Amino acid sequence: MLDTRTEACYLTNGLPMSDYYKRELPQLQLSIERHTKHVPNDGRFYLVRRGKIIADFPTEKSALKKYREILEEVGFEPQEIETKKMTPSEKRLESYFYAKEMYWAESHKHTEKGGPGRH
Repeated sequence: MLDTRTEACYLTNGLPMSDYYKRELPQLQLSIERHTKHVPNDGRFYLVRRGKIIADFPTEKSALKKYREILEEVGFEPQEIETKKMTPSEKRLESYFYAKEMYWAESHKHTEKGGPGRH
């Protein structure tokens, strides 16, 4: 998994969350930005390298394609992410939350249909 960061916030300079976008790889000083203080506020996705705009794209998909091409060109290798070993109590909690999530994900399948007084 790549060590990238995607930021989102509810309001940035009065813009709704859906307009603000930033995906950054700090090790390479490379980012894709939209509606941030570093790029024009025109709805396009900008590829920024070392603080300078190097390209702009109409869609996130096209910007990501170029972003990945640059990662391949420079031979970027993602860092291994260390995982912490879980204690038995953490494992039980994780299992409980997973079971609860699965229960609610499947609960719609087990509702009764119709009948007097039912909606």
